[in-house]
Amino acid sequence: MTLRMRLMLVFAMVAGILLLTFGALLASWQQAEQQRFNQAFLDLQRSGWQRLQAAELDKLQEQLKPLAAGGPLVDALARDDPDAQPTMLQASDGHRLDVFDRRGRVLYTTAIELSQDTQMLDVAAIRQVLSGTPVRGLVPVVGGLFSFVAAVPVRMGEEIVGGISLGAPVEPALEELSRSLASEVALFNLRGDAVNGNGKAHFSQLAPRVSPHEDGVVEAGDGAAYEVASVTLDGYDARPVGGLATVHEPLRRLSVGRG
Repeated sequence: MTLRMRLMLVFAMVAGILLLTFGALLASWQQAEQQRFNQAFLDLQRSGWQRLQAAELDKLQEQLKPLAAGGPLVDALARDDPDAQPTMLQASDGHRLDVFDRRGRVLYTTAIELSQDTQMLDVAAIRQVLSGTPVRGLVPVVGGLFSFVAAVPVRMGEEIVGGISLGAPVEPALEELSRSLASEVALFNLRGDAVNGNGKAHFSQLAPRVSPHEDGVVEAGDGAAYEVASVTLDGYDARPVGGLATVHEPLRRLSVGRG
């Protein structure tokens, strides 16, 4: 083999190695870039939801302050007199108001049915309120849906005589988030079932493998036509209660189209 042929083979091998190296670097860069896009969207999704949730919970707490401050409600709870309550308590459309005594029994609710099994708060949350610590957060309620709920203790002097909780629907916040992200949105429970939001039907149809314990972006649909981005959501006690998902076209395609 001539020297020229040897040199050509060496150059070809070097060129092949360089091409393979460049291809691997390009693939790695593209993967890192996609992860960056995904994380940025997840961060935006989470921060948008947290902002809307905090605003709604602040409203609920402000509405509870005058009710828990004194007057007929405090007197009724101190006397264990539920008959005095229905005429003085009201809730806005779509909201629910519960009053419970110092033993945690619901004495009055604006819900249609009064039952200890249909309380908005679980036993642990009621105990926390009756110990003097307010509760607020995203709460799974009857029917498998989610509600924003705030609850505060009711005092007569230094004594806690009961508590009051106010719940609000999550749909307005979900609709606003959907508009801001230009994506369908859905809340899903710990089983991975969508229960609230305009993306509930689409989410259920795609049946993506999302986790209530880990943020992530997964492909879904025929030919990976959609991506489902999900972030974990915690309840009042910082424990997972479900997740928030958006359904959209792949972020890479969106980023190219908007560029």
